[in-house]
Amino acid sequence: MFSFLCTHIQYATNRGNIRSAITIFPQRTPGRGDFRIWNTQLIRYAGYRQPDGSVWGDPANVDITELCIHHGWTPGDGRFDVLPLLLQGPEEPPELFLLPPELVLEVPLQHPTLEWFGELGLRWYALPAVSNMLLEIGGLEFPAAPFNGWYMSSEIGTRNLCDSQRYNLLPEVALRMGLDTRTTSSLWKDKAAVEVNIAVLHSYQVGCAAVTIVDHHAATESFVKHMENELRTRGGCPADWVWIVPPISGSLTPVFHQEMVNYQLCPTFRYQVGGCPPPRSWVPQSRLPPCTLAQALTFFLDVAAPPSPQFLQLLATLAREPAHRQRLQELSQDARLYEEWKWFRCPTLLEVLEEFPSVGLPAALLLTQLPLLQPRYYSISSAPGPSPGEIHLTVAVVTYHSEDGQGPLHYGVCSTWLARLQPGDTVPAFIRGAPSFRLPPTPEVPCVLVGPGTGVAPFRSFWQHRLHHLRAGGAPLGSMVLVFGCRSSALDHIYRREMQEAQEEGALSQVLTAFSREPGTPKTYVQDVLRTQLAAEVHRVLCQSAGHMYVCGDVTMATEVLQTVQHILVQQAGMTLGQAGDFISELRDKNRYHEDIFGLTFRTQEVAFRIRSQSFSMQERRQPGPAP
Repeated sequence: MFSFLCTHIQYATNRGNIRSAITIFPQRTPGRGDFRIWNTQLIRYAGYRQPDGSVWGDPANVDITELCIHHGWTPGDGRFDVLPLLLQGPEEPPELFLLPPELVLEVPLQHPTLEWFGELGLRWYALPAVSNMLLEIGGLEFPAAPFNGWYMSSEIGTRNLCDSQRYNLLPEVALRMGLDTRTTSSLWKDKAAVEVNIAVLHSYQVGCAAVTIVDHHAATESFVKHMENELRTRGGCPADWVWIVPPISGSLTPVFHQEMVNYQLCPTFRYQVGGCPPPRSWVPQSRLPPCTLAQALTFFLDVAAPPSPQFLQLLATLAREPAHRQRLQELSQDARLYEEWKWFRCPTLLEVLEEFPSVGLPAALLLTQLPLLQPRYYSISSAPGPSPGEIHLTVAVVTYHSEDGQGPLHYGVCSTWLARLQPGDTVPAFIRGAPSFRLPPTPEVPCVLVGPGTGVAPFRSFWQHRLHHLRAGGAPLGSMVLVFGCRSSALDHIYRREMQEAQEEGALSQVLTAFSREPGTPKTYVQDVLRTQLAAEVHRVLCQSAGHMYVCGDVTMATEVLQTVQHILVQQAGMTLGQAGDFISELRDKNRYHEDIFGLTFRTQEVAFRIRSQSFSMQERRQPGPAP
């Protein structure tokens, strides 16, 4: 970067015959840092903050001066010390580079008639190269694109040297001129400013170094011609009146009386926050990434979940109808009433607003108060061996009517979204380990798998893994019995062929199916199959062979399977019901009774209490008391 910038300065300076130039560094790329020039201009004079608060040098450059010192620059002690360049490449810290003195052309300021003016020791550099603006072209952004033209005399003579927040030379020049500075009516500021501008023009044009410069009258006449051409050609010309009107004799120039409209066109240069870190006006916060309101409601905020009591309390304050306000307050304060309303209606945010139409909901409240969309967890139903680089899911698309089947149709948030995906679409996902729901470390250990419906998902990965093991010539495996349940053989027995193949090749020892809606057969559930066909096998696996049992599915099924296993142990092993419960608790502790239960998002407290009350846990009976 520094080499290119030195070339830019040398080419543009051209020994005083200034040439317009621009150097463009690579564009901004997502995921990669920017090329940045921290200096506002390639050539600038330092500003040193003094103990009394004053500034020696150029007050406009105090911050960048201190940054350069912080990065290792040894400062001088003059009023016109050229600053080094502070440059930064992608993913790198800023680095300091000293400009070679022979590269920076400076002009000592002399006055054609005031001989003492040279004694002030004033000078200025020849090349005004702006380096802190961002160039945007066709949607591409170039954060480092320094460019230059040449100076207008009043930029140096009025703005840089005479402004009170810059070098503030007017009092010193007026004193040398013998002007009366006690009253503004003497126009001493105007007289002194004119002489400074005369000195700048004289020094640049006919001084020891002839350097390209333009006076403000010629510059404004040139701009008016440009503006007229743009109006004829394009019907308009964006311009900022404050910047176009020169800082001296503005009303004497044609642009002073010209109406201007400041609007943005592309390509364009835009101001950045110098080269320094941006101000903390906007601070990232962890709740939401930077996004539009539409993106927040689509991807990050949960608009389908029933609003919480706290959210209903906020809605009550926004309701204009007294009846709506009272009803919302009741729902937010009465826990039993809220639970009944929530489970009967299962309302989405839209349905709540339809029920209480007088609520005026501001967008800011949505962003700050709506719950975040939580990830949906699915069991992986594929094994990495036969399906490398792939993850298979077995998902039931959820639809249901609220209000005891008489209400509006609701859709499962994630399952419906997945069902609408097209090949090639991106699915944001991550993998969460399940250390307590894996195949036994020893493949000879017998297993019983119970998985109705989509509960078969992890077991598909089990039999795929075992099938891959056998096909690769692996050692013989222990028995594995699968109990699968679905509505009918013709409707949702989706892995029938895979199960048959796995059984034929020895990955599954036995496959038993329970149909709850099979024509001409009584309703049968997986717990019925366990009780009537697998009681002896369950006893052998759990009590005699140190085997494992896996249960995957909704919480109601898992609870009933648990009760069935307890009764099998009572009948087959001669245990009491309490002993059977204690035995299963021990199996859990030894990681031999595995459960992957879903559906806990509905009536969580009720479900948790029911599981605890029916599990006959040895620890719960030893430590009586309410469940936490």
